[in-house]
Amino acid sequence: KAQISVRSSRHRLLDLEGDLITFNSIFEAKNNEKGLFAKAMKQDTVVSGYVYTPLSELQPGLECNIVGVVASYTHPRKTRKNDSYIVVSISDRTIPNGVINMNIFAAKEEDLPRFHRIGDIFRVHRAKVDLYSGRPSLVYQKFKSSFLCIDGREG
Repeated sequence: KAQISVRSSRHRLLDLEGDLITFNSIFEAKNNEKGLFAKAMKQDTVVSGYVYTPLSELQPGLECNIVGVVASYTHPRKTRKNDSYIVVSISDRTIPNGVINMNIFAAKEEDLPRFHRIGDIFRVHRAKVDLYSGRPSLVYQKFKSSFLCIDGREG
């Protein structure tokens, strides 16, 4: 079992920021109908009833849940419409030498994820897959998606 510290989150029902959560494994699959479905869908991972799509299998137009390791991130910037946004590059074990970029928009800067270091774990529900320069990219849907940032330090 491992304990993780939640850095920041946006969840409709629950504010997890600052909480410690204990997991047997972040990638532990459940033995239920959704777990069997995930196995049939190649290497999708199921955690708490959510199916997580490997980054190597992202397809344009798909709405998906993802878990990845933060490879890089930008500081918050403003859009022309005065929203705040960041770009985060994430990777998972299915693309060990590559990254997928995600654009994250929010009405206020404090609603954006707060990363503290490369290696933090980033989970997003209901992200949209787009194509940018011929490569898949992710878009955080500010009124639909939710996120969880986890301290990636061991120990």
